[in-house]
Amino acid sequence: RISEQVYRVLCQNAPELNVAAALAVLDKPEETAVSSSCYRVHQYTPMSHEVANKKTAREMFKSYPHADMGLITVALRGSCVGLEILPLDSIPSTWNVPSSHNGDAALESEATRSEAPNLRVPPRPAWLAPEKFMLPNDLIVFTGETLSYLTGGYYRPAIHRPVRSTQVRLSLPFFLRGNPHAPLFPVSSTYGVDGRKLEPMSNTLLLDPYPHTTATGQPVTIHQLMAVIRRR
Repeated sequence: RISEQVYRVLCQNAPELNVAAALAVLDKPEETAVSSSCYRVHQYTPMSHEVANKKTAREMFKSYPHADMGLITVALRGSCVGLEILPLDSIPSTWNVPSSHNGDAALESEATRSEAPNLRVPPRPAWLAPEKFMLPNDLIVFTGETLSYLTGGYYRPAIHRPVRSTQVRLSLPFFLRGNPHAPLFPVSSTYGVDGRKLEPMSNTLLLDPYPHTTATGQPVTIHQLMAVIRRR
């Protein structure tokens, strides 16, 4: 599958990563009846021209900025342009960004500061709209939080948001997630947005450091990591 091939290439190019262990987290069809990876069909309802002209945060965005929790997300271009991605140089290392399961938190301009004052949000970042430049058969790949965890932040989770328009928008992302019970063996280093190793090594990506082992000293599994991300 394309998603697994892309994931393999990313693992092979990540410094210090145990590639064999990283590939071992993928579901094995002969062992798993139902995969945790999945396609999703998203239909975004259009907004009226009157609402579009107001351009208020809560009406413009179907969900607020978030990062996907899995390994990678692969998606075709939506039926119309509506995906925005935050450039890496706009993401402070301490920005508290909700995962996709906490997407109801307000994270946009003035609405953010009034409704979620404890969140550290960069002032009015410049968002990118990659679908404007995609051909019909092009794919876009997002790094998820699990792969970012494995690589110590060498691959950063893509912060993105769907923007509503006056048209119905359909999108079909595929989420590659891996076996929930698979142990994770992250690198010991932490990398900055520019790909350089950071000191001291803390493995912090977007918020607080994720644990490398459980209380009993066992490697953290994908399921346990997801539980930590959901509680953020």
